[in-house]
Amino acid sequence: MAELRGSPQVFHGNTDKIDTTQQIALGTRGFDGSGNEYIYLEGVASNVAGAWSVFDEDYATTLLIGNEVGPVGIAMAAILADQYGWYQVFGKNTIASTDTVAADKALYIDGTAGRADDAGVAGDLIIGAYSMSADTSNVATVWLTYPHVSDDIGGSSGTVGGSDTQVQFNDGGTLSGDAGFTYNKTSNVGTIGGLLVSDLTASQIVATDASKNLVSLAVATYPSLTELTYVKGVTSALQTQIDAKAPSTAPTFATSITGSYLTASQILITDASKNIVSAPVATYPSLTELTYLKGVTSAIQTQLGLKYASGDSPSFGTITTSGGIELGHATDTTIARVSAGVVSIEGVTIATATNTLTLSGKTLTEPKIASGGFIADANGNELIIFTTTASAVNELTIANGATTVNPTITASGETNVGINFQAKGTGTYRFLGTADQAAEIRLFEDTTDGTNYSAFKVGTQSADITYTLPTAVGAAGTYLKDAAGNGTLSWATAGGDSFLKTLNFSTIFETSTRFGGGAIASGSPTFGTTGYDIDTTATIDSGARLIWYTQQSVSNVIAGSPTFHTMFTIVTVGTDLDLYSGWGVPASAGSFTFVFKHIGFKVIRNASGTVDLFATQADGTTENASASLTTVAANDDMELAIKINGSTSVDYYWRKNVGSWSAATNLTSNLPADLTDQAIGFGLVNSGVASQSRARWWGASWSRA
Repeated sequence: MAELRGSPQVFHGNTDKIDTTQQIALGTRGFDGSGNEYIYLEGVASNVAGAWSVFDEDYATTLLIGNEVGPVGIAMAAILADQYGWYQVFGKNTIASTDTVAADKALYIDGTAGRADDAGVAGDLIIGAYSMSADTSNVATVWLTYPHVSDDIGGSSGTVGGSDTQVQFNDGGTLSGDAGFTYNKTSNVGTIGGLLVSDLTASQIVATDASKNLVSLAVATYPSLTELTYVKGVTSALQTQIDAKAPSTAPTFATSITGSYLTASQILITDASKNIVSAPVATYPSLTELTYLKGVTSAIQTQLGLKYASGDSPSFGTITTSGGIELGHATDTTIARVSAGVVSIEGVTIATATNTLTLSGKTLTEPKIASGGFIADANGNELIIFTTTASAVNELTIANGATTVNPTITASGETNVGINFQAKGTGTYRFLGTADQAAEIRLFEDTTDGTNYSAFKVGTQSADITYTLPTAVGAAGTYLKDAAGNGTLSWATAGGDSFLKTLNFSTIFETSTRFGGGAIASGSPTFGTTGYDIDTTATIDSGARLIWYTQQSVSNVIAGSPTFHTMFTIVTVGTDLDLYSGWGVPASAGSFTFVFKHIGFKVIRNASGTVDLFATQADGTTENASASLTTVAANDDMELAIKINGSTSVDYYWRKNVGSWSAATNLTSNLPADLTDQAIGFGLVNSGVASQSRARWWGASWSRA
C-alpha cells in the first residue's frame, strides 16, 4: 500500500494499517505520493479491504446498501467494528469490491452490502465514482471524486434500451424500447402497435384534411360506422347492380319466383285477399305428410270407419288353435300351451304366481323380498330370512374372493356403520377349527396404519375353558388375574410378583467384615444396628460407598436370572446428591458417572431441584436410564427390587412407605454381560457441592435359583 504524504501532516503510515485504538482524530484527511486522498474513520462489522462504506457526521461507517444517503469511501483494509483505519475518497483505487462490471461505467449500489455494480438502480447512483476497468473476480479499478449517495439519482445504466430502430421512451425511470414502436430512418417509416389521437371523435371514420392532418368525418355528412358495415359483402358496383334489377310494378320473370316473405318447404295457398301465402304446418299438412296421400285409392275417412282404433277393445269369441298364436311374426313371438295353466313364449315357460321354475343364468338386479320372506333350501326350508326396516339406509355388502383371498362381508351405507351379531336365547357364537389348525381370531389395525393384526388362538385343550371378564373397569396399573383358577377374571394390582415378597432384612450391615469401599474425601460411613449410614458432611466432593463381595470373580454374579432387594432412607437431603444401589460398584469420586457396568437404581438431585428415583443399567460404555420413577423426600422409606430376565432385559420395581409395589419398568438395551467386580454396591456423594446429605440402608438380599 502507498505511504501517506503530500500536504504537511502530523502523522504517517501505510493506508492498509488497522488501529485497534484511535490514533488520530476521526475525519482527518491524508494524501499519498500519487495525490490520492484518504479519510480516517471507524470500522464496521463484516468489513473487508475494498468494501464501500457510507459514513456519517460522527465518522461512523456502515457497509453500503440500497437507499443509503451520505458520503462514501472505500476501506483500504478489513477495518472491523471497534477498529480504525483509512478509507479512500479521491483518486484511483485498484481494490474496489464490485459485482460484474464493464470498464468506463457509472456505478450503483449493489445488492450485496459493500459492493458496487454498473446495473442502473433508481436512486442508487454512486455520485463521483466510475469504473476504470472491468472487474477481475469481483475486484475492479475505479476513479473516485469524493463519492456520495443521495437516494434520488440514477435508474438508467446510461445506455438506451431495446433493439435497433426501436423508439426510446421513459419506462419507469429507465430508457427503454419496444418492438411495437419503431422508426426506420432508411425507409422513413415509423411503426406503432396502437395510436391514440385525443383530438379525434370516438367511433367515426378518419381521413386526412387538406394539410394531411388526421381528422374525424362527421356523421352529419359521411356514413356512420354502422352505415359503413352495410357495404360489407358487396361484390361489385352498387349502381350497376341497382340498374340491373326489375321494376316493382308488373315485373316479368324468366325462370323462378322467390318470395322472401314465404316460409320454406310449406304448401302455398291464397288468403282472403287472394295473396299467395304459406300454409302453416301447425294447421295444414307438411310436405312430408302430404306424401302420405300418394297411393290412396278411395276416401280416407270411409276406409278408417271400417277399422279398429288402437285404443278400442275388440271382442272375440273362443280362439282355438292346434299350434301356437303368432303375434306379428312367425318365428320369434309365438305363444304356446305347456300344460294346464302354463304357457311359453318360443319354448320358454313363463313364470306365474303358482308354478315352480328353475332359473339358470339369470341376472337379478333389484329383486324385492317381502318382510319375513326367505331363501329356501332344496327341501323348501328356510336358509336366510329377510325382514324389512322402514327407511333403511345401511346394509351388508357381500364380496367373493380371488385365489388366496377370503370372501368379505362389509357394512355399507352411512359413513360409520358396524355389524351386529345376535344369538337367540342361550345360543353362543362359535368359531370352529379345522383339521389343519385350531380356531383363530385376528383383529387388524387401522388400514391407514398398515395390515398388521393381533390374534387370539385356541391351544390344545383337554377340556372346555370359559373366561369371564370383570364387570367394571380396573384401577390404573392393574391387570387381569384368574384368582380362583376357574376362568373368572378379576383386576389385580400390578407388581405383585411373588419374588417381591421375599425381601429379607439381614444383620449383615452391622459389621464391616464382609464389605469393602469406605469414605470418599471427608465422607463418614458407619455400620450399626440400624444398618449402614453414609454422611457426606458439608465438604465438597465427599461421601462413601459400600462394596458387598458376593462371590468369587470366576463366577458371573448376574447369571441365572437372579433377584436383588434393598431398602434405604435419605435422612438429610442436600442441595446436590448422587445415590446408588444395585449390582456393580460406582467409582470412588465426588460424583458418580453411571457408565460403569451395573444394574440398579439411582437417586439424583441437582441444584436444589427435585429428588428423583431412576432405574439404570450400563454396559461399561453407555447408560440406559428410565424416566423418573418417583420423587423421594426426606425420611421416605424406599424399597427396591430387581429381577434379571436372563440376557434380554431387567424388570425394576419400587414402593414407598410400605405402599403398593409399582408395575415393572423394563429396560433392554446396554445390559452388561457380566460384572467386573462381581459385587453389589451402595453409595452416596454430594456431587461436587459443599452440601451435607445423609442416607441409611436398612438391609439387602440377593438370591438366584
